[in-house]
Amino acid sequence: MSSNSTITLEKTNAVANALGRKTLHVSAMMVKELELVKKFRDMNLDVQFRSDSIRLGILQITSDFLSQVRELQQGDVFLQEKLRLGVEGKEPEFQLGTDGILRFKERVCVPHNSDLRRMILDETHKSKMSLHSGATKMYWDMKKMFWWTG
Repeated sequence: MSSNSTITLEKTNAVANALGRKTLHVSAMMVKELELVKKFRDMNLDVQFRSDSIRLGILQITSDFLSQVRELQQGDVFLQEKLRLGVEGKEPEFQLGTDGILRFKERVCVPHNSDLRRMILDETHKSKMSLHSGATKMYWDMKKMFWWTG
């Protein structure tokens, strides 16, 4: 075997070894990637695969509160009248949001339902998310988000 063929063989082996190592490295990355995807799946994250990336969605916390409000609004005669007047332009501060919730000046119209109203008051009073620095402050905080008569 000539020295040229030995050099060519060594170069070929070096390239083959490099490719082999790269393949092993890529395989290891794919295994790690799969492990991460499984962990994310177990965390209930939204995972979207694209040709050049993996996108993780935001963790969403949902509640049936607005669904409950929407359903109770539909059975509330007073609020249905306000909706009709809002649609006719007679009381434009009442508008139906894209979520199907009737609002008064962007505040959720709470139906006349004592259980629902009590729940809102209790949650606002007990909530760890808001500081309870007195009844007046709590009233104004609630007034920014909710509207109801009486």
